[in-house]
Amino acid sequence: MMADALLSTVLGFVFISVLGIVLARRMAMAAFSLFAFTLGLALVYAILGMSMAFAAQLILYVGGVMVLVLFAL
Repeated sequence: MMADALLSTVLGFVFISVLGIVLARRMAMAAFSLFAFTLGLALVYAILGMSMAFAAQLILYVGGVMVLVLFAL
């Protein structure tokens, strides 16, 4: 029951992050929203017990988005 509420909250955060990506007027804001999206997706993997997917998402995609932000700004 508690995991369902936590999963719903994280999925709401992911949905808001996607809206931030789509509606961003500046590239930097879209990149930060993409960072939030990939972090939220990693949390979804963690809640569902998919530890390998969580680690891969965290290391590859979240790290990659941060490199994108650093080089784009």
